[in-house]
Amino acid sequence: MMKIKEELRLKLDAYIRKYYQSKLLRGGMYFLGIGILYFLLVTLLEHFGHFSGKVRLGLLIALVSGLGIILFLYIVMPLLGLLRIGSHLSYDKAARLIGQYFPEVSDKITNTLELSRISEADNRLLQASIDQRIQNLNPVPFNNAVNYRDNLKYWPILVIPTLLFLVLLVSGQWRAISESSKRIVEYQREFVPEAPFKFILLNDNMQAEQGEDVTLQLMFDGESLPESAQFISEDASGRFVKSGPNHFEYRLEKVQRDISFNIYANGFESRTYKLDVVPVPRVRSFSIQVSPPAYTRIPPFDTEMKSVIDVPEGSRVAWNLNAEATSEAGLATSDSTYVFVRNTEGNFFLEQRVLHSMKYRLITRNSRLEKQSAVDNELEVIRDEFPVIEASLVSDSSAPNVIFYKGQISDDYGFSRMQLVIEDGDKTLSRKDLRLENSAISQVFSGVVDMDSLSGNSRNLRVYIQVWDNDGVNGAKSAKSKVFETRVLSKNEQKERIKRQYQSYFTEKEELDQFSEQLKKDMEALKNRLLNSKKADWKDKERLKELMDKQQQLLERQREMEKEREKLRQKEEKVEPKSEQLKEEEKKIEDLKDEDKKKELEDLMKEIDELMEKMNIDQLKEKLDQMEKMSSQNQRSEERIDELLKQLQFQKDVLEEAERLEELGEKMEELAKKSEDNRKEASEQEEVQKEFEKAKEKIDQLKEENKQFAEEAEKQDMEQEQQEADENMQDASEQLEQNQKQKANESQKKSGENMKQMSQKMMQAMMQMQGRQHQEDMKTLRQILENLETLSFNVEDLSELSKKSGKSDPLYRKLLVDQKRLQDGTRIIEDSLVALGTRVPEIKETVYNELEAIKSNLDKSIQTLEEQNGGQAAAYQQFVMTAANNLALLLDQALQQMQMQMASMMQGNQSCQKPGGGKPSLSNMRKMQSELAKQMGDMKQGEKPGDTGQDGKGGQKKGEGRNGKEIVEMLSRQEQIRSQLEEYMEQEGMSGDKGNLQKALQEMKDLERDLLDGGIQPESLKRIEEIETRLLESEQAEREQRQDEK
Repeated sequence: MMKIKEELRLKLDAYIRKYYQSKLLRGGMYFLGIGILYFLLVTLLEHFGHFSGKVRLGLLIALVSGLGIILFLYIVMPLLGLLRIGSHLSYDKAARLIGQYFPEVSDKITNTLELSRISEADNRLLQASIDQRIQNLNPVPFNNAVNYRDNLKYWPILVIPTLLFLVLLVSGQWRAISESSKRIVEYQREFVPEAPFKFILLNDNMQAEQGEDVTLQLMFDGESLPESAQFISEDASGRFVKSGPNHFEYRLEKVQRDISFNIYANGFESRTYKLDVVPVPRVRSFSIQVSPPAYTRIPPFDTEMKSVIDVPEGSRVAWNLNAEATSEAGLATSDSTYVFVRNTEGNFFLEQRVLHSMKYRLITRNSRLEKQSAVDNELEVIRDEFPVIEASLVSDSSAPNVIFYKGQISDDYGFSRMQLVIEDGDKTLSRKDLRLENSAISQVFSGVVDMDSLSGNSRNLRVYIQVWDNDGVNGAKSAKSKVFETRVLSKNEQKERIKRQYQSYFTEKEELDQFSEQLKKDMEALKNRLLNSKKADWKDKERLKELMDKQQQLLERQREMEKEREKLRQKEEKVEPKSEQLKEEEKKIEDLKDEDKKKELEDLMKEIDELMEKMNIDQLKEKLDQMEKMSSQNQRSEERIDELLKQLQFQKDVLEEAERLEELGEKMEELAKKSEDNRKEASEQEEVQKEFEKAKEKIDQLKEENKQFAEEAEKQDMEQEQQEADENMQDASEQLEQNQKQKANESQKKSGENMKQMSQKMMQAMMQMQGRQHQEDMKTLRQILENLETLSFNVEDLSELSKKSGKSDPLYRKLLVDQKRLQDGTRIIEDSLVALGTRVPEIKETVYNELEAIKSNLDKSIQTLEEQNGGQAAAYQQFVMTAANNLALLLDQALQQMQMQMASMMQGNQSCQKPGGGKPSLSNMRKMQSELAKQMGDMKQGEKPGDTGQDGKGGQKKGEGRNGKEIVEMLSRQEQIRSQLEEYMEQEGMSGDKGNLQKALQEMKDLERDLLDGGIQPESLKRIEEIETRLLESEQAEREQRQDEK
């Protein structure tokens, strides 16, 4: 019985499914047909209407909502019914629909369903009746009540729109539909009707400052060009003025806010342009409050802004600014910017403690614009000067261990303490506090000190008075009086001792370098072992710890050596102050030290220790590679500094020997003037001769050390001067033995002049050597810059090819070959830079950092090319170009510094290279001028008649041509002579003299200008004759004056 009822339900379910399937089929036809038609209707409306953005938004909403409704009614609802979700066709309604198709069973199905629902009681007769009814309905095919073919009558709803769609697509009119639909979807975007010409606004910058006049420049491009145009905005409209063929202008005066506008011409409208108007910051008031440090006892004061304001060092300075249309304000100096604090709207405040003078400009800005003051303002810091002390210390002949002292001290703000100091060498034996008035800025003092208790150390005692000011900013500064000495080492003895210490220093540094090299090899061996093993054992761990300890020892010893070098430098400075040029050279070398790199290396070593504890082999290998690079960089830097120090030491040795020769020459000239006993004079000359022999030996050593110096010394013919000095001294000795006093004095004088000439030529040889080396270094640096430029271009080309190359591209092989060729070129650049760095301190350490970046990224690009990853390789190549450009910029800066130094060297300022030298001699200057005149005359006679330039002057112009090098050398020597004459006149107090020397000085300057402009001219030889005459006259006048004084 139950089976019979189930059969009825299954047949009804089958009917319901077919019913909804038919409805879904019909709904699909409706949705496609009506949807296509609706879409075409909306897009055609936009095509012909070309509506605004708001209307297009409405069309988009209508299109989406309409298609959504059709979809819901004809697709979604039948689908829900098919899935029996929500309201759907019931069995009763299905029975009625079937009854409409089969009228003979209409009531039977309905009655059977009603009986089946009330037959829950056990009524066998009723159940039998229901079963009988169902069996009678079984032959009826319910599914036939739904016929899919009935949907064919709706085909025009789908076919007609579809055909219309295809016609538009095939006929080429689809572009109108696609563009219209694009405009509907992108309703926010402005679409301007395409005109037969283009609007071209020529203004490069559509931004203007508030209150500024703006002129719009317009032109058209196309076949049909308008003759006029109109400007239209929300606030104004007007016509463009025609300023030329196809050129129009429209002037906006004193714009105050942003302007959006369109341009109309020939019935067409341009897109909307916008002129961005930027509010301009303006200063209403600007004042300064200064609070000096308390120890100066200067009260605080206010001042209005002036171009220059004097403030004591360490003052707190407050700037108060009131400005409009300003969101930020600051003070811009040459190297930094100080930002004001904004208190209230338009009010700004800045307070700084000022330690250095600074020039600054006021900067005001808002979110749109930044303004700077047109004139620099300056805070001139009045520094706390060093205290000044003038004191005399004398010993009592009757009581040699008692020293009397007296003197005067002064300072700008006061004192903190004063001491009498007694030293034994570098060791301080006693410090005795002396009474003083702290607030008095000037006072006198006197007293006595008894040193009997220190008599055991009296051999090397030094006594002086030291006073400290009350500087509350930098700390108390001190000044020392002149030192009273009982006995100290001579200057030469001290210099020799420092030289020996320097030799020991360099010897130890060489040992350190060897230690570092061996450490590098050991580290490389351990790294290779780790690379070939999957994990590290305890031996590797112990070996690594040992190497880390050695590396730490190396760094600590390097630091100790730096301290020792600094002590030696300070000792040198105490023995004899260096020239400014030598100090500058020392500073350049000291600036190359990079303590931060050493600290980074130590931090890396700590990381390696931690990784070794964790047995993290992969990261350990990476860190060891990094450590190897950093160690190599540190070692290269150390070796570079040592090499530069050796060169500087050589320069100092040359200067010292030149000074010794000058002093020996003066001693010989003094001997020539004495009228003492021949034996005593012979003994004194023998001492000078021994010193001269030492000087010759040292000069020979210097020549052995530096071949370039030996070559330049040979050009200066120093051997001849040396031989003549020896011969003259030998003659003087023989003449003193023969009691020929007058002849002996003449020989002694000549010998002294020979020694001075050797000194001058030695200096000249060093200057020529330095100049030549400098030129070669600049040439090398220019070549490196050219190589860098070539490298950058080649890498750029490879980068473009790498981007375009796909995987398995045969081009990769060529790319790899080219990339490795560039890598070889980089090694050449590296070798050149490393070699150049040992001679040129102007090359900063950052240069090698950029070089390392080039090498690293080249390696990575090769690796990625081998993996056929062109995109990543191109990225690394971009990094290479960036590093190469940075490196070129740094090297260009170094080249500029070298050029400036070369220009300074060409001035031949001997006083910068010869510290503590004696007063220049008119006799030496005249002889040097005569030698130069002879060289110029020989060169002029050697010129051919055709060796003139286009203007009839000499063919060698500004050092060019076959004699260019000789002219440069002549110019250097002439500038040296002029420098000596200027120094002589300054020491004699003749800087304003209008006599022979002043005229000779002017002639020298004119001669230098002749050499620069056109080489050797006939008037040049006349000038040099005039110079010799004036020098001779001045020399004779000087000799007569000395005789009168005697």
